[in-house]
Amino acid sequence: MLPLVEMFCVHLESEGRSPKTIEWYRASLGKFAAWLQGSEHPQDPEDWTANTLRAYVVALRRMAKPDGLPLSATSVATYTRSLRAFCRWLEVEEFASANPMAKVKAPTAPKLVKPVLSNDEARAVLSAAKAGRNGLRDEALILFLLDTGARAGEVCGLKEADIQWGQHLAKLYGKGAKERYVPFSAPTMKAMQRYALRARIDGPAFFLSEEGGRLSPSGLLQLCQRIGDRAGVSLNPHKLRHTFAISYLRAGASVFALQKTLGHSSLDMSLRYAALMTDDLVIAHKANSPVVALMGSSKR
Repeated sequence: MLPLVEMFCVHLESEGRSPKTIEWYRASLGKFAAWLQGSEHPQDPEDWTANTLRAYVVALRRMAKPDGLPLSATSVATYTRSLRAFCRWLEVEEFASANPMAKVKAPTAPKLVKPVLSNDEARAVLSAAKAGRNGLRDEALILFLLDTGARAGEVCGLKEADIQWGQHLAKLYGKGAKERYVPFSAPTMKAMQRYALRARIDGPAFFLSEEGGRLSPSGLLQLCQRIGDRAGVSLNPHKLRHTFAISYLRAGASVFALQKTLGHSSLDMSLRYAALMTDDLVIAHKANSPVVALMGSSKR
């Protein structure tokens, strides 16, 4: 089956999928191939049935991670999604006469509330960033992440030529090599210019590592974790992205503007952020609770 997986990855590459996405499909389908090899189920896709694939979903639910804990419902849904795409491709390319996954109900992943920074936490993070040994870079980096909601890979790939200072715009290269422009505020621009003028050296990207090379996504994660430790806050680039999204909507922006700014291919993910604004729901409920109105009116 592995040769078919490689052919599928070539197909994904021809469609312009990113190397990271292709590697994810390769690893995810490799897990399925390993399960097939260790089970009594057939290796040939032509012989797969809906029950074959249901058995794999059940096996996923029982699999343990390296720490001994079971796979999360989100992980099970993600692995299943990759298999669904693979089976569709097998049918289109006529490696299978039918799509056995068509009759398998997709497991649902829980829509968890994503943690975001409070204003006090964000201020603590900025103070900790300024206090680091590369404070000018770190302050500018945190502000840019908070102000644009950019992904880690997009920030690491940002070049000085991609920044339009006069228009307060930065060109980002997102998933699938898609380009988009994101605006940033005057305070963020000032911090970025301070870093550019006082601390930055010439290099392959705007935000550079301690050695002067391109900052990698893993390096950015470690940097955020160090800043978070000093601030007493759990911090990573994705948390800053979530914080931007929620703050942006609370300030009155539309989900359509959020979709364009975050680079989502569909409106679904942006609508999830709108649905997760629980603090706003609590405030609105306190002001508009029918029971409060009822009890209040009965006291008159």
